[in-house]
Amino acid sequence: MTSLTDLVWTRLGEVDSLTFSSKSEAAGPTGWNAEASGRVTPQVVSPDCLVLAESGSWRNPAGKVFDFTNTWRWRRQGDNMGLEHLRFGPDRPVPLFGLEPVGERIMASSAAHVCAEDLYTASLELCGNGEIRLTWKVNGPALKEVIDYCYYQAGRRS
Repeated sequence: MTSLTDLVWTRLGEVDSLTFSSKSEAAGPTGWNAEASGRVTPQVVSPDCLVLAESGSWRNPAGKVFDFTNTWRWRRQGDNMGLEHLRFGPDRPVPLFGLEPVGERIMASSAAHVCAEDLYTASLELCGNGEIRLTWKVNGPALKEVIDYCYYQAGRRS
């Protein structure tokens, strides 16, 4: 039987599109309220290392559109996975969190990522329609954010 980690890994290597929505529950304006869509280019670096390059645009509630790019490095570590943000390049990754299986189709962060006073956690769901849903939560004194990513293969989305 194929493990959840192997199934997620295979799907991550096949995705070519994304959507995300971010919502803030913080008292003040954070600028994180938005809807976005974009393209994803996966690059297999090694059997246990995959880089996803994202580009697209997001729209805030006022209707202003911004372009974005992100580069993420996923690492497979046995039954677990780790995610790094490559905002400073591949030689200076920002480790975010590890994910471990917690259900038949769900992985969750094994520990929160601490950034200043904020805590980042995540859960990942492998959906039956081929989508991967990654939900980030950021909690701190000034931030209360939820970011819902959906990765998919455009030709296979239902």
